[in-house]
Amino acid sequence: TQQRTLESTQDGAAALPGDDTAQPKRSSALEMLRRQGTSAQPAAPKSESPARIDQALRSTMKYLSEFASGVNAASPNTERGYELVYLAKAPPMQLTDAFTDSRNRKLRGDEVCDHVILKFRARYTQPAVAELAATDLELCRRLLDGARVPFEFQVTKKNDFGQPLRGAFNLNAPIPCEMIIRGDYEGSAIVIEMLNAGKLGSTQHRISPDQVTDHLIDEIGKYLLGAPNEFAKLVAH
Repeated sequence: TQQRTLESTQDGAAALPGDDTAQPKRSSALEMLRRQGTSAQPAAPKSESPARIDQALRSTMKYLSEFASGVNAASPNTERGYELVYLAKAPPMQLTDAFTDSRNRKLRGDEVCDHVILKFRARYTQPAVAELAATDLELCRRLLDGARVPFEFQVTKKNDFGQPLRGAFNLNAPIPCEMIIRGDYEGSAIVIEMLNAGKLGSTQHRISPDQVTDHLIDEIGKYLLGAPNEFAKLVAH
């Protein structure tokens, strides 16, 4: 069915197209229903072209290669440390050993970029210790093991029966960090997978290829450097 739209008149009343007689102002509830009915229809992606996804990945690869070269040349310290839920205050980190790579694949006879990878190591510049009560020790251990974060553990307090009441995880070794950006050509999306990049643990973001702009790519770099950034805001939309 074809929807008829209302045209506003100068006095604020509404008239049907082609009708010179102003009608009483319609209830705003009808407009609310119309808007909700429109928003209920799934919005088509701005760009479903595989070429757009391929271009976004290749642009990202170019930036990440330059970022890796800068890390290897400067071994920079981050402005803030990579957060861990069990770490009260994370000290800054030194980034080293950056490496980038990409993989292509065939898509309907054309060669497109499948994913790009950035790997590097991050090490706290000061001793980073997460001292926890016994109830949190196993949860923290699982988190660190799952994120491949190396640590040394020691019991800091025991009860009269020799059972641990408190323990400390020392995070002083280099931590492997990784970011993989994949092209979902079937779903017309870009998937960003991060491990210990910007924060300890794993995160994933799914965005449209049209969201991959120079601004977003640069905000990724700021995020990895622990600088003020809009990365979380940009990928949340």
